[in-house]
Amino acid sequence: MAFEPMKPTHTAARVALGLALAILIACPIAVRPQDPNELMPAQSAAKARAILDDAVAALGGQVYLQARDYDCKGRYGNFDTVTGQSGGSVEARFMRQFPDKTRTEMDSKAFITDIYGIPINTKGRVVMVYTADDAWSIAKSGVTDMGPDTVATYKEQIKNDLNTILRSRLNEDGLVLRYAGADLVDLKQVDWVEITDKDRHTTRVAIDKMTHLPVRAVALSRDTVTNIRVETAHAYSNYHLIGGLEIPFQTSVLVNEHPNSQVFYSSCEANVGLSPDLFARPAFDADSGKAGDKRK
Repeated sequence: MAFEPMKPTHTAARVALGLALAILIACPIAVRPQDPNELMPAQSAAKARAILDDAVAALGGQVYLQARDYDCKGRYGNFDTVTGQSGGSVEARFMRQFPDKTRTEMDSKAFITDIYGIPINTKGRVVMVYTADDAWSIAKSGVTDMGPDTVATYKEQIKNDLNTILRSRLNEDGLVLRYAGADLVDLKQVDWVEITDKDRHTTRVAIDKMTHLPVRAVALSRDTVTNIRVETAHAYSNYHLIGGLEIPFQTSVLVNEHPNSQVFYSSCEANVGLSPDLFARPAFDADSGKAGDKRK
């Protein structure tokens, strides 16, 4: 007599189907990340713009876009970009008045700093002010003019600063946005967006997929002497909500992935109404050998 396999009952079939579904749920099929190269230019630009719009909203929306200034205190430290050795750190006050004015005040027994690419070897209290039209510092010896080349360099830095891009450049004529794909940056899942202006300046921005806050902004340029490509990255972390604004309390600068400097804020205030006098060049008092430092 031939052996006939037992036919499954309806109950057995339902159990088998349930087990199969459970296995599928427990072991989901991997979904391939979207390849940015598969997007048409218009699709890529739309996706990039949506990511940047989410970033603006996460940073504070209209409060962020209309922010006038901030005043923060903390520590600044720099590194030898060749050896990676720390150059120490100093207590500092950092002020910014949008769109293009910055003032940094530091106190130390002795330090060398180049926050905006200008080396200053000094001791005691030093103040550095940069605007779109002027750049100068105050130390014990008086006021030092940093010259037109420094002003030009600073203007380029401010133009490609992430705050400037998000606050005032996203609707600029000739600006090209491109979605540059997903990645893992500083242990965070991010989306990269590439921003290129009509002068071919390119900035790549990594936005956290979960919080929508910026994680990194990388400015791409060429060394004027060697023509070697230079990547200057700003890494943002430890965000705090201050006056409706999300402000990163830790910012690190890396040049070609080598540490250059770090800033750690201990406190911050936003929209405090900083006086324009803080960013105006003071008169030098020849009799006393000191500059009249206008303060808030």
